[in-house]
Amino acid sequence: MNTILSKLMGTSFDRTKYSTTKLFSLLALLLMLGVNGVMGQTNPTAQSLPYTQNFGTTTFTAMPTGMAAWNTFGSNLTTQSNAETSSPGGNAALAVATSSTTTGGINGYMTSSNARVYIQQSSNATNGTNQIVVAINTGSGVTSINLSYQLEMINGGAATQDFGIELQYRAGTSGSWTNVSGSAITFGAVTSYTTATQNYTISGLTASTAYQIRWIVWRPSGSGASKGVGIDNISISAANTPTIVGTATATAFTTTSGTASTAQGFSISGSNLTANIVATAPTGFQVSRDSTNYQDTVQYAQSSGTASGRIHIRLKATAAVGGAYKSQSITLTSTSATTVNITTAASGNTVTAKALTILGLTGQNKNYDGTTTASVTGTAAYNGLVNSESFSVSTSGTISWAFPSSAVGSYT
Repeated sequence: MNTILSKLMGTSFDRTKYSTTKLFSLLALLLMLGVNGVMGQTNPTAQSLPYTQNFGTTTFTAMPTGMAAWNTFGSNLTTQSNAETSSPGGNAALAVATSSTTTGGINGYMTSSNARVYIQQSSNATNGTNQIVVAINTGSGVTSINLSYQLEMINGGAATQDFGIELQYRAGTSGSWTNVSGSAITFGAVTSYTTATQNYTISGLTASTAYQIRWIVWRPSGSGASKGVGIDNISISAANTPTIVGTATATAFTTTSGTASTAQGFSISGSNLTANIVATAPTGFQVSRDSTNYQDTVQYAQSSGTASGRIHIRLKATAAVGGAYKSQSITLTSTSATTVNITTAASGNTVTAKALTILGLTGQNKNYDGTTTASVTGTAAYNGLVNSESFSVSTSGTISWAFPSSAVGSYT
């Protein structure tokens, strides 16, 4: 800016080349450059987690460490969309207040020795829909945060005038903002509101990264007195994400139809849980906590957010011959936790058919006659049927038996 001015200051203007209109246009451009050169918001220093702010017990004229107040230079935000895509125009000055006001802006407000930040709306283009912002650093390993704050209506305004407020966040100090799901609140015709704590979880963040979180507001076109709200008791902390540990790959399971396979055991555990761990077996398999009682599904109870134990896995006695048993997943699940799988071997898992024998028939003795012909008595039946198999030996026709030799002797 100074360079441009110094060059222009040293330039002699030829009246034949520069009309009055062009000179005024140049002056307007310089004024715009000047405004852009001095306007700009303060970006607060990112604070470590956990971060809390209750604004103390007295009025204040500056935002606390880690926070800032911004205005929306030259624009009164009348829609949620306008507010969500808005850029701050600069820093908003804080006024001291001990009662509600009709002047748009940010106030360091206190009543009954309880201070909070007070956002009052108005039709003012610069300060009618101001914003506040807090900056945090997620820290090592933190990709989700819990945020809560207390929302209070300080000035109920008129029933014919609405008030909207929403949370947004972004990484760093520039770029687009992301809306916090479910955080948008509009008051509509409401002129009184019971102070309530708002709770949100922001996920998908990058660890050890600075983020800005802002409260945007908008003032839909309406009539009558504008509304104003207080924000207090801000709390931001790392979210304790429920986690299950137990990923593993089993060796091959083998068995004969009708008999359960030998079980394999694995250790599992969970932390920051809000619900039990549920272990679910795929088709043909069973799971157990104690290696005695096998079921399709078992649970590991969590206590104070933790759970642990052994899971025992086996092929069922009723597993079908020729079933699909390779690369199957025994799933470990819990509310909000990432599913963990124990996977069966990619090959070698087999169920072999059980051998069948025929019982109930007895060969009869005979006198030597030089032949191997034998006679049989009894009723034939299959031995080795499993898993509710049921069929009978045909009794039609003739059952033919023979001795292994025609010589005199005993044969079994």
